[in-house]
Amino acid sequence: MHINNLSTIPGLSPFTAVWILAEIGEIHQFSTYRHFLAYCGCCPRVVSSAGKVYSAHVSRHSNAYLRTIFYNAAVVVGNFVKKESLLKEYALHVMKKKRSRSMKLAYCIIAAKIARIVYAVLRDGKPFHPDYGRSLKNDEKTLQNNSFSITEKKLFRRVRNCLKRVEDIKNIGVIGEYSKNLARMFDLTLQGKKYCD
Repeated sequence: MHINNLSTIPGLSPFTAVWILAEIGEIHQFSTYRHFLAYCGCCPRVVSSAGKVYSAHVSRHSNAYLRTIFYNAAVVVGNFVKKESLLKEYALHVMKKKRSRSMKLAYCIIAAKIARIVYAVLRDGKPFHPDYGRSLKNDEKTLQNNSFSITEKKLFRRVRNCLKRVEDIKNIGVIGEYSKNLARMFDLTLQGKKYCD
């Protein structure tokens, strides 16, 4: 069952899936995906010196076979997989963004993404669905046609808090009333209600 589920991930063949399972054993031995990524060599080492934290090269104490498997899978997804999926879109986006610096860095980032997907597939026992994330986004859009993005909500909260601070200033007269009403309007907007004066 796990072999079939892993084979649905772009860049991984049934042979590769068997090899991954042979190297990992039980997925439940990794409490979080971060531990799994560290074991696979898909995350950089963290070095601290004089109170500053730096990211270094990947640890050589990780599993060399899994590190190679995920890196090669990233190369395949980035260059050879034709079927469209969110993973393919992510790979192309990362490659375009990091092309000026290093393609090797781009492949390492994609390899870490594939490793996270492998962890989720093994943990949940479900196959990879190429459009799962996209369908969730579409459902949210249909349910909340008039909703604001997270960035817009943050901006609204910031404006509301500023208006409340203006309202607290004494001897400001009419401006204080206006700021109070505006702050109330932003509160109601964030709650999805209409403002009635």
